[in-house]
Amino acid sequence: MDIVYFGRSRKVEYEKQIPGLKFYSNLNDMLSVTDCLFVACPLNEQTRHLINFDSFKHMKDKVRLVNIARGPIVENEAVIDALERGQLVGAGFDVYEFEPEVDQRLIDNYKVTLLPHVGVSSKDSFKAFERKCVDNLIKYFYTNEKPDAVNKELLEK
Repeated sequence: MDIVYFGRSRKVEYEKQIPGLKFYSNLNDMLSVTDCLFVACPLNEQTRHLINFDSFKHMKDKVRLVNIARGPIVENEAVIDALERGQLVGAGFDVYEFEPEVDQRLIDNYKVTLLPHVGVSSKDSFKAFERKCVDNLIKYFYTNEKPDAVNKELLEK
């Protein structure tokens, strides 16, 4: 089995370790050989609707799509269209373009698996969150540092 990937930079160290791992510098070229597309990237202006109607023009038939990244990276209407045309034979999401809303057409489609976004819900991650919380409290009360405060300006009032 070959594993193909697209990204901002080539991961040569991984290619040495994983047989069949191949980098594509062009997304559409990669899409043309993909049987199962797994989306895992940050959301920014370059990745919003990265997978869209045009993307599906480059894909084969009978493709599977999984998005665990951020909802708006995958254009909802393009996915629904590809499902209805039979180009997508399966899709899995734990993020949605218009969260918290999920399109009823996705909910009703037997080819689609929908889950909540629970990627960080593990024993280890909860322990790390607890440790970080305690560390932040200690730093705040003993040194007045606010390392992870989201709204630091409110603490100044």
